[in-house]
Amino acid sequence: MSALIITGAEGTGSAGGSAAPTYTEVKAAIGAANSALDLNAQKIVNVGTPTDPTDVPTKGYVDTAVVAGASAPVRIEGTSPIAGSVGYAAELYLGPAGSYSYSSGGGGYLPGVVFASTIKRFTFRCAAMGIDNTVRIRSSGGTQLYSKVLVAGATLIDEAVNISVAAGALVQCSIDPGGVGPTMDAWHFGWTREITP
Repeated sequence: MSALIITGAEGTGSAGGSAAPTYTEVKAAIGAANSALDLNAQKIVNVGTPTDPTDVPTKGYVDTAVVAGASAPVRIEGTSPIAGSVGYAAELYLGPAGSYSYSSGGGGYLPGVVFASTIKRFTFRCAAMGIDNTVRIRSSGGTQLYSKVLVAGATLIDEAVNISVAAGALVQCSIDPGGVGPTMDAWHFGWTREITP
């Protein structure tokens, strides 16, 4: 079948030797479609600048919007709230799957990405405890990348951060009671990560 060419307000065209459909007929056929329109890997060309949310955008429009918008793709990740409680007396490494360990890396790591990235927001939530705790993000080698005190009675840390993570590098979350042995209930944490362009 040859390409269907539509021109003008009423349109003229050819479709492989059959009678030429009018613009109105083609428009009605596409408008009444009840399945995907297969263009056989062909382009839709010469479209105008979109003005309605359902309009087809041009490549130029999308390229401009991406450059003007967010500087990079963002991933939002986190853990589900962990039911139950855990007692601890030293820095406890927390894994994204609800695991925990006194050993660095023993609780697991935040999911890694193959590109360099920046953690832009971090949140940590748990039931209130009677003592101050230090919440940290560390590299897989143990280097501290972020630290914030969750004061006694508080239940939430939620703040903008700027933590650069190298391509393929793994990071982990921990909580440290400073030698006192509290019990932590219903904890979870989350973060947004911007992929470096």
